[in-house]
Amino acid sequence: MLGAKHIIEAWLHSKVHIDPFEPKQVGPNSYDVRLGGYLVQVKRNCWWGIDPDKPQRVGKEISIYNSKGKILWPWQLWLGCTREEIGSAHYVPMLEGRSSIARMGLFVHVTAGFGDVGFQQTWTLELKSILPIKVRAGMRIAQVSFHEVSDIGLQYTKEGNYVDQVGPTPSKYRPD
Repeated sequence: MLGAKHIIEAWLHSKVHIDPFEPKQVGPNSYDVRLGGYLVQVKRNCWWGIDPDKPQRVGKEISIYNSKGKILWPWQLWLGCTREEIGSAHYVPMLEGRSSIARMGLFVHVTAGFGDVGFQQTWTLELKSILPIKVRAGMRIAQVSFHEVSDIGLQYTKEGNYVDQVGPTPSKYRPD
């Protein structure tokens, strides 16, 4: 795992992509990412809930830029995204929630913590709260660490499910 000094060096040498880059967001072994300005609510796609074999349904995208924030209620799932484009063609990026956010009862990802080598875009966040919580655009919501990989045999390519995603992106799950 890269430490602070190595994250900055990797960014300076274009081995880590972070845009925009703010030195104050570099931690001891990760980079804090901020919540972007849009959210979408995940909706049922059948009468009983969510069927993975059917297209995912989401509500209308809402802006949380220039607002006092949005209250997320416990029985809802929201998709947000990072303000930063972040990733690497040289390291495995891994996103985790920040402990200060988790201690307020907000999960920022359900299971999708690993990024593929080569993925260098905004990350979609799966926001689920235990208690009602207000979120605002620009708040430091998660952290990304970078891990060395022993073999870069495959990279995220133009054929990836989420290539060129912009903003909160619903699931593109494809049944086998």
